[in-house]
Amino acid sequence: VRIIWERERERVKIFFTQASFFQKIFIAVKLYEAGELTIGQASEMSVLERLEFMARLSQYNVDFFKYSASELETDVRNAKESIR
Repeated sequence: VRIIWERERERVKIFFTQASFFQKIFIAVKLYEAGELTIGQASEMSVLERLEFMARLSQYNVDFFKYSASELETDVRNAKESIR
C-alpha cells in the first residue's frame, strides 16, 4: 500500500495505489479516529455509503460521537439559547 498525504487549503487528499477494500476501510477509520478526516471524507475514501461506514466504526471500537461531556453540554446550551 502506498499512501501520499498532502494538505492543501485545509483539505486532506489521500491517494491509494493497490490498496484492498479492507485496507481502505481500515485506513479511513484510523484517519477518522485521529480527527484527520470528517465522516463524509472517510466514508468517501473507504468507498462505503456514509451509514455503512458509520456502522463499521464499531467493528474497530471507534466511537462515532467524539464529544466530551463538557462539549456536549455547551452544544446543548447553545442550541437551547438559539431557539429562544
